[in-house]
Amino acid sequence: MKIVEEWKWIARRAWSVRFAALASVSAVADVVVPLAAEDVPHRIFVLLSAVSALLSVAARFVAQDHGDR
Repeated sequence: MKIVEEWKWIARRAWSVRFAALASVSAVADVVVPLAAEDVPHRIFVLLSAVSALLSVAARFVAQDHGDR
């Protein structure tokens, strides 16, 4: 495995990374938020996590502009 040359740009700007981060935050919120507020529906975070994870996979295959490098 080899790190790509534009890894810094990818880490900051790629939509796949942004969606993966959102999926991670949603997964953590799914565990943490119900501890503080029991009336928050569990499925909201599950749905948000699933959608953002699927979007991160799809975004990885879409050409993204490197114009600001």
